[in-house]
Amino acid sequence: MLHKGEVISTERLLNHTSDSSADLFPDSLKYHIHSIKKKLLNAQCDKELIRNVRGMGYKIEGDND
Repeated sequence: MLHKGEVISTERLLNHTSDSSADLFPDSLKYHIHSIKKKLLNAQCDKELIRNVRGMGYKIEGDND
């Protein structure tokens, strides 16, 4: 998994997930992250794989974290 354990800033995620013709806002990114987390929970993942690191961004945690 790429960037496992690394905190990725909201700005970096926005830059990598949108093209120049789309206006993506931090609130819409939060909504999408929330949706992904909900789907992972519904898929019966053992723990929360995506964590919010307050004031910094998001972190993907793996089996060893």
